[in-house]
Amino acid sequence: MVHLAVVYVRNRLFDAGILRPHRLPRPVVSVGNVQIGGTGKTPLVRELIRLLEDRGYRVAVLTRGYRRRSREPLIVKAADNRPAPAPGDERLSEGGAKGGKISPEQIGDEPTLLLSALRRGVLGVGRQRHKVGAAVLGAAEVDLFLLDDGFQHRRLHRDVDICLIDVSRWPGHPFLFPLSSLRDARSSLRRAHVIILTKYEQCSGRADALEASLRRRYRIPVLRGGYQVVGWERLISG
Repeated sequence: MVHLAVVYVRNRLFDAGILRPHRLPRPVVSVGNVQIGGTGKTPLVRELIRLLEDRGYRVAVLTRGYRRRSREPLIVKAADNRPAPAPGDERLSEGGAKGGKISPEQIGDEPTLLLSALRRGVLGVGRQRHKVGAAVLGAAEVDLFLLDDGFQHRRLHRDVDICLIDVSRWPGHPFLFPLSSLRDARSSLRRAHVIILTKYEQCSGRADALEASLRRRYRIPVLRGGYQVVGWERLISG
């Protein structure tokens, strides 16, 4: 109940304009969820990277970088897979990667997956993603940003919010973790522009009911996304 109260108050402060998001001078597309655990965010961001780069967009991905060794913000250019110091920000450092590729220990496992999907773009890693995004613009040409796991990161304005839902773990009550898989109030879904249902194959009846309920309540596109293994990739060597 305490967690729910904290989440509710924080969201209300943003909704009322008391807390204000920072804006970047480029479009921001956020991919996130309202549940703890995997809902398919990383595979979706990788696919968006591929689709956008295929169309000639210069993409920058912003991610927090959980469970990484370093704490300082990092900018990594896909072209050389090394951190690049950002103009005017001494905290954005090379992170000990001189002479070699970035390692998962430095930026985290999931950011390493995202970096491996970038062919020409930039990866920005850090807790304060609006500051990292501004530093990225000082280091590279960017057409748009993809914000990884960004649904709760309301300090950064986004132009499109994509929210994924794991149907197999969707609770029948509104209580948050640890009483359910929810990390955010279900009412937060009203901020989403698109909802994607995942892991629905073994519970198609529940998925049908949830899809109908979400469409009726929020009047936004509700899609379904599945998984398909396409190959193996060694992250460290590429």
